[in-house]
Amino acid sequence: MKHKGGLQGCDVIIVYPDRALAESKLAPSLSRALHARICVTNSIRDVEANYKPLVYPVIVFSASIGKRFAIMGYAKPLANKYYVLNPYLSARLALSSGIKPIYTHHSRVVIEYYGKFKQLLNNLNMSLLTKALSLILLSNVDEVKVTFTSNTSQPLPYIIVYTDLNLTNMVRSVKRVGSAYLISDARSISQLLSSIENRGIPYIVRFKPASRDYLMAFGPLKAPIKVYVYIDLECPYSAKYFTTVLPKLLMEAKKGVIRLVVKSMIVHSDPELPLMHDAIACYATSEGSMKAFNLTLKIFHLVLEGKKPTLALLSNFTGLNATLLASKCHGLAEESTNEARQLHIPGTPSTVVYYSKDHISAVLVGVVPFRDVEQLIRLGVGS
Repeated sequence: MKHKGGLQGCDVIIVYPDRALAESKLAPSLSRALHARICVTNSIRDVEANYKPLVYPVIVFSASIGKRFAIMGYAKPLANKYYVLNPYLSARLALSSGIKPIYTHHSRVVIEYYGKFKQLLNNLNMSLLTKALSLILLSNVDEVKVTFTSNTSQPLPYIIVYTDLNLTNMVRSVKRVGSAYLISDARSISQLLSSIENRGIPYIVRFKPASRDYLMAFGPLKAPIKVYVYIDLECPYSAKYFTTVLPKLLMEAKKGVIRLVVKSMIVHSDPELPLMHDAIACYATSEGSMKAFNLTLKIFHLVLEGKKPTLALLSNFTGLNATLLASKCHGLAEESTNEARQLHIPGTPSTVVYYSKDHISAVLVGVVPFRDVEQLIRLGVGS
């Protein structure tokens, strides 16, 4: 392993204050991955005197390796012959190798969330949250404060960052507000919080899905809480969610607690798929939503077995001509999918819990456990 004063001929240079730690943890993994000669130094000046790192380790490549990473967008050239790895990737690489990223800037963070859902953020793991935010912001997050608001004119949660860094080109959905930065990507922030807490923490938006163009619906029309579930008949995640969580939501609808509405969101490209959705919508109209629910359960059980649903399969299950059924309700799946995209629903399955009293929706993305949806329902019932 070459060190300070002997960097010539190195394929990769690691710059990290604790050189011994970098040698023992990070250098071996890079050597195995790249089959390259690794050098370690504790001073960036050994590589480029004018480069100011956001985070250590700094991973520097020779031209022969760096050009390949630059083409992929993973590295950029320095003023000399070297290329430097994207600092986000350097920080992630450090964490995966068991060494601590060392940031050169500091930030303070305020997370704003919906006041009525305050208990969802009880007992936040601040240590994990701070580490995650430090990685996102490439700075030492010295303080994280959670505040609550009843103002839902902007999607929640959002993050306010106080830092001397210019975040404009570092973080998406960010804008400068006075001396701070506003990160308004509510969906990504809620997913971050959900991953840290290992439970569904929804993002809050002021919209209501349309009550038309659905596959099937259950429960009272005037229920104060409406639960909309977007599915795709070929999506294995939709299949898992529908077969495990939807039966429990159906029971809530039958008790009159909620109105449950199942809607289409086509995310796969099979040309038969919209027709299958249209056929099920028409089947629900003619035969009832409960029969359509059981039919969808049968289809999704096959999807979980790795089988692909078809119009022929629908015809076999129903004893009806599925193509003819689809023609009678043509376009419903497309309309529902367009609505989902306009509402920025990211994919399937997605669950939207709408509160009539507050005119807001709480959105959970992916296969979340029933308890997470149930908690949102109970919060609405108790408000």
